[in-house]
Amino acid sequence: RRVGLAWRRSFPRPEAVEALRKCILATNLPQVEKLH
Repeated sequence: RRVGLAWRRSFPRPEAVEALRKCILATNLPQVEKLH
């Protein structure tokens, strides 16, 4: 399964998106492959 993080430019809370992104990147699950 592939999961992506996307948002609209008009989303008024970029800090919330950044916090979510950091949490996802900090997740250390061996079966997860991070794409850039």
